Amino acid sequence: MRVRLQLIFAIALFASSAFAKDVYLAIGGSVGSFRTDTRIFNPSSTKNIQVQAYLLPTGNVDNSAVQPKTITIPMRSMLEYDDVVSSLFGTTGLGGIRLSSSDDFVATQRVYSTAADGSTNGQFVAGVDSTNAVNKGVIIQMKSNTAFRTNRGILNPNSVPAHVTWSVFDKNNNLAGQSFTETLPPFAVVAPTAVNVPSSDLSDMWLSFSSDQPVIAYGSVIDNKNNAGTYVAAAPDTTLTPNAETDLYLSIGGTVGTFHTDMRIFNPSATQDIQIQAYLLPLGNVDNSGVQPKTITVPKRSMAVYDDVVASLFGSSGLGGIRLSSPNFFVATQRVYSRATDGSTNGQFVAGVDETTAMKNGVVIQMKSNGSFRTNIGVVNPNASTANVTWRIYDKNNNLVGQPFNQSMPPLAVIGPSAMSAFQAAGAPSADLSDTWVTFSSDQPILAYGSVIDNLNSAGTYIAGASDSGGLAYTPPAPQGKTFNVLEKSSSISITPQINPDDLKPGDKVTFHITVKDSNHGFELIDPDGTAVIPSVIFNPGDVVDKTFTVTSNGTYTYFCTNTACSPGHNSMSGTFDVGNPSDGGYPHY
Repeated sequence: MRVRLQLIFAIALFASSAFAKDVYLAIGGSVGSFRTDTRIFNPSSTKNIQVQAYLLPTGNVDNSAVQPKTITIPMRSMLEYDDVVSSLFGTTGLGGIRLSSSDDFVATQRVYSTAADGSTNGQFVAGVDSTNAVNKGVIIQMKSNTAFRTNRGILNPNSVPAHVTWSVFDKNNNLAGQSFTETLPPFAVVAPTAVNVPSSDLSDMWLSFSSDQPVIAYGSVIDNKNNAGTYVAAAPDTTLTPNAETDLYLSIGGTVGTFHTDMRIFNPSATQDIQIQAYLLPLGNVDNSGVQPKTITVPKRSMAVYDDVVASLFGSSGLGGIRLSSPNFFVATQRVYSRATDGSTNGQFVAGVDETTAMKNGVVIQMKSNGSFRTNIGVVNPNASTANVTWRIYDKNNNLVGQPFNQSMPPLAVIGPSAMSAFQAAGAPSADLSDTWVTFSSDQPILAYGSVIDNLNSAGTYIAGASDSGGLAYTPPAPQGKTFNVLEKSSSISITPQINPDDLKPGDKVTFHITVKDSNHGFELIDPDGTAVIPSVIFNPGDVVDKTFTVTSNGTYTYFCTNTACSPGHNSMSGTFDVGNPSDGGYPHY
């Protein structure tokens, strides 16, 4: 029987076999322009919960005497603490945060700096349960040269000291300098510390550590031109057994214009090279079970480097997910980023997620969609069968927005980062999504994430999905009435079968199954009175989305693309259909 590892990073960061939780957010603070926003989610639908919150100052000091703040989180709600060090703890400075409760919860935070123009560069920090701390770990995809600098940080979640030995390995996978040991007192936090070994090529490097007590460690890679950072969680440095099969998914990447993806794969074995089958799974919510792999070999105790991986490994372009499969254990990460004209980059860290950590009930918290930020959602179906998923979006007041939205995903299908509106049934277009969260329930385990993007500088923060222990089990939706296929592509919107005047009547529920090709097309449907029965939404190329509406009255319904910059043929992307006798409401048509 093959053994599978529940990886410490990404979705597995939130997993715990019991509901008693002791969660650590490894670094945060309130210093100058540096801030930390924390979110805590209570998945229970039956009770409020209490959480003890401790601020653990940096300085590698004994924090066992720190006293907690008690906070209460209402049932099925996300609690918000912007500038948490100040708003919750009433202080400043850097530190880790410990959150402890007898009940289940999910915690995340975003650490960021704010520029003079109000834009932010942020990093996502997932809450790590103390049961997921490790004695031996590795942090890969680090860089320290003229373009980037790397910091490392570590937290001791134990009531006894931890003695930790660090080693730095250079671009050629050789030990750089000498290993060094540090002692961490109980609950001590070591602030982000520069990693630099003179005369060593650290343009691609990795760190390993071993400890007599399980610890929580991370790296942070920072672009020297714009100070944009990428938080990289530690992974277990272990080979388990020779049959430790690993089937990892890197949920999004690509090569499109200035957007690129750098991938790293680490082989922890000191005794054998390993072979990995690498699959590029294109977007579009299509069946990818026929995709053929590339075979790659990763030497023992080495990190393989694939810059611009879609081009360099797969000889292709476009967007997609990546599947990596091997009979041996390995670690994989990637950084997705865009490059500005001055050479600076804005990137997001994407951890490799083992298929065993996919989930049927999940939640993505700490998302935003307003004038300052936009949020995309992405998902991978890692199964050989179709996954049927129900999505629910909740607003700043923890209220359901509109109606649940149902979606089917073919085997190994990938839905790329899509605006939240693509996962929402019609309704509540004016909802306050300045702080929002999304749940999903599926009949097959899936991998989902969010990406929050600053509208001023396009800096993004990747947020891994977490287990939703109180979520509703997937229930097949009731039949939605009549369904029509809508195809949007440059110069045209087509509806099949054609809607004739006698096909529909007031009160009918109608689903438009919308497929989007070749550009960021929009869509809106107006009823005879000028009301948007499908409010304006902008899609990404490859999106396949269901939009359901109720026929309000007899008359002429008008549909059109709402993105005027979609393509040269935008002005041709409109049309009408009649329910009963035609009419003209007199409102503007675009």
